[in-house]
Amino acid sequence: METGADQMATTTDLSRAAAQAPLQTVEPEREGDRIIRHELSTVIARDAALKDRRITFTVDAGDIAVAGTVRTENDRQKINEIAMHINGVKSVANALRVAPD
Repeated sequence: METGADQMATTTDLSRAAAQAPLQTVEPEREGDRIIRHELSTVIARDAALKDRRITFTVDAGDIAVAGTVRTENDRQKINEIAMHINGVKSVANALRVAPD
């Protein structure tokens, strides 16, 4: 059990460590990435085979990383085709798993 002095020392140590840690900044989303993300989200939401699946993706400088599950290998490949036909997409890293219901 920590005493008041021990707790204060721990708090002070954490505060000192936080003050010494470099600040991390989050860059705002690039306009092109926002457009790609919106277009891919829209296409997936309209596709009967994909819209109810747990599919997540990130877009960074035109590179897309996709994860989640789909029902068939054809659906997994469909994501690649959809993504690669969106203007501005450079690559697709597809980590989707096939898991039939």
